[in-house]
Amino acid sequence: MVVTDAFGNAVSGESIAFTVTGGAGSVTGSPASSDASGIAAAVSWTLGGAPATNTLDATGAGLPTVTFTATGVAATPDLVVVNDGDNQTGLIGVPVNIAPSVLVTSGGFPFPGANVTFAVTGGGGSVTNNVVVTGANGIAQVGSWTLGVGPGVNTVDATVTGTGITGNPVAFTATGQASQFSITLQFTLTPTAAQQAAFDSAAALWTRAIIGDLADVQVVTTPGQCGSGDPGLNQAVDDVLILVTLDSIDGPGTILGQARPCLIRTTGNLPLLGEMTFDTADLATLDLERTAIHEMGHVLGFGSIWSIFGFLQTPSLPSSPGVDTHFDGPVAIAAFDSIGGTNYTGGAKVPVENTLFGQGTRDSHWRESVFDAELMTGISEATGPMPLSVLSIASLQDLGYLVNFSAAEPYSQVFTLRAGPPRSTDLRDEVIRAPIYVVDRRGRVVNVIQP
Repeated sequence: MVVTDAFGNAVSGESIAFTVTGGAGSVTGSPASSDASGIAAAVSWTLGGAPATNTLDATGAGLPTVTFTATGVAATPDLVVVNDGDNQTGLIGVPVNIAPSVLVTSGGFPFPGANVTFAVTGGGGSVTNNVVVTGANGIAQVGSWTLGVGPGVNTVDATVTGTGITGNPVAFTATGQASQFSITLQFTLTPTAAQQAAFDSAAALWTRAIIGDLADVQVVTTPGQCGSGDPGLNQAVDDVLILVTLDSIDGPGTILGQARPCLIRTTGNLPLLGEMTFDTADLATLDLERTAIHEMGHVLGFGSIWSIFGFLQTPSLPSSPGVDTHFDGPVAIAAFDSIGGTNYTGGAKVPVENTLFGQGTRDSHWRESVFDAELMTGISEATGPMPLSVLSIASLQDLGYLVNFSAAEPYSQVFTLRAGPPRSTDLRDEVIRAPIYVVDRRGRVVNVIQP
């Protein structure tokens, strides 16, 4: 610090105190007296241990305070550890759900600017954007990791450039498998070839989205127990059996189809038997494949068993339309953020339909005013695609399914700008509210969950 008089002349002998005011460092040689040139200097200023902004104030009697600023950075990294993405199970030949990432630190603090190289070391497969620089948080994440085409263990190493780094390289492991999930469709009336193809395509999408096997269960029902399409069953089910009925519901328009799970397992509470009904008055005009995907989602548990798991918060039914109904599964919330929900300001995450229609729509779909064309809202769009987003698949992981995010269809939204009425009025009131039977592996009913 330089001390001068009102005319700019150097002043000697002034006592100047140096005080650390930010960054938790230290200073020596304070106070210091100004010399013949008016300069007062501390002996040393040691920055704090964390990479951060440090400040030092110089003060003297009757003089304005002078503040010095320095940015502390770590010299070299000394530790690398897994941040996320290890020990996953994924579908062979496609990217794992969570791209591996590492945390690089120095002295216990995040180290920015470190070069990290990700490389496949076993199982085949590939990575993208494999050379990454750590950010301010010390984290580096590979672009993607696609597993090899054969089942088994896959490995990737993440190596930080430098020497003497504990944990270097970091090894990631993932197990690749073919999808082990199956959906069996049983029709009360034989569908046409085109209808069969639509249903088969819908089931194929869900068996790409859900890949984990569920325990086989011997299903025993009486005729009509699980809806008009239930002829009475006594058969083993692996993994989900859906009874499909083509019948009259309400004439052209409005309700295109209805669905629900009927039997769920004691272990994990996941469905094993459900029913879907499609209005014959609408079959010629509706997009049967998209509608079937939607209804299958409800049979699999989307919106129909959320309350069983405790994920449906502030429900609007039976008599509170307009409250901020939301689904708070952690995987779904992370997926919501990944498709634009980080900037959502409309309430709690993830917003669920709370206003439109009745008990078959509210509390069991994503909110139409927020998500618009996403397939699992309660509205069928008049024009344009209706994609099944990663959010909808992620919500099934919250329920306990082993899922594959790569099955999701392209979807993103500027959620802060969404407002206004829906563009069409289809698919309303189509989640059937009826008892759900909980059965053990022998098919014995051990509990009944009332709607």
